[in-house]
Amino acid sequence: MKNNRLSFDEKLESTKVNFNRRTLLYLIAPVIIILVGIVLVCSINFNLGIDFTGGSTLTVYTNSAKDEGFSEKGYDLSINKEYNEVKKILKNTLKKFDVSVASYQKIGITINDYAVVPASGEKNAVIVKYQNSKEDVDAENREIRLAVLEALGYDVEFDEVFVISGAVNPSVNAEYFMRMAIALAVCIVLTFVYVWIRFNIQGAFAALLTAMIDVFVAAGLVAIFRIKVGTAFVTALFGVLIFSVISTFVVVSKMKQHLKVGLSLAKVENEEIVNRAVVSNLVRTILMSITFVVAGVVVMAFGGLTVTEFLLTIVFGALSSFYTSTFITPALWAAVYKPSKRKLEKYKEKAEKRDKKEEYQV
Repeated sequence: MKNNRLSFDEKLESTKVNFNRRTLLYLIAPVIIILVGIVLVCSINFNLGIDFTGGSTLTVYTNSAKDEGFSEKGYDLSINKEYNEVKKILKNTLKKFDVSVASYQKIGITINDYAVVPASGEKNAVIVKYQNSKEDVDAENREIRLAVLEALGYDVEFDEVFVISGAVNPSVNAEYFMRMAIALAVCIVLTFVYVWIRFNIQGAFAALLTAMIDVFVAAGLVAIFRIKVGTAFVTALFGVLIFSVISTFVVVSKMKQHLKVGLSLAKVENEEIVNRAVVSNLVRTILMSITFVVAGVVVMAFGGLTVTEFLLTIVFGALSSFYTSTFITPALWAAVYKPSKRKLEKYKEKAEKRDKKEEYQV
């Protein structure tokens, strides 16, 4: 018995959805996200991370490998705790002080007074960076240090060398942010110029607008969900732009192919060209977006805080890019594209010659 069931690809390619209608309706969701994001940024700003605000550090010796020299001085400093155990203790302790943790990192430290010298490549300490919750930073850091000493089982009167407090200065200022904004704007303009040269001016305007929508939607969602913003966020916006450009190139290229077919048949209907281009590219767009989002979620599950901040922005941008390249870019192109009379006459002449040739052969 013959199986007439359609595959997933065939079902998508046979879809009857008109992607050229309700353009204004498709714009509602991204416009709302962008406007809400702008309101939040103007009123309460982004949830700025330690790169923007500065903060404090706490370095804790983990004693993962017992060092020589302690017994000679009469100190019993072997807390016998590995990195993960110390990290868990730090998390629980810092949670009591309501500070915002930026990152945990393994490092190697040398403490000459107590003959602590890590072997080559050994990481015998953990450093945590956090944003203080109180205005009196020094007093809060002293309280945190004492609480960590107690949680680790150290004598609270013991010398500071094994639990060290420090400061983190802001690494991002207004000048840096302005440079990154200018660089992002230059990338968007260069994208516009390339698409103009490679395809046409209508495709360039569509690419420019959708790239800006994707970047602003990703930034808006970061503001809405109060995700920490640091240097990784700025880098992620460039990733969003790249993803948006790739998606736009593909759909504009498809529209160019179908436009050539339509012109060769002396039948140019923007609505039909858009629908054919989107449908023929729909499977690729869906699979690429799903693959990227799933990969991002998996990496976030096993990555650190900085990786999560970076990838969440990228994932937001990838989802926005899928939406704009399917529903907005083609509709914008169809709304403004109109072939020149010269081009229409050229293809019309070719079509007439082809028809005459076919009649002669018959």
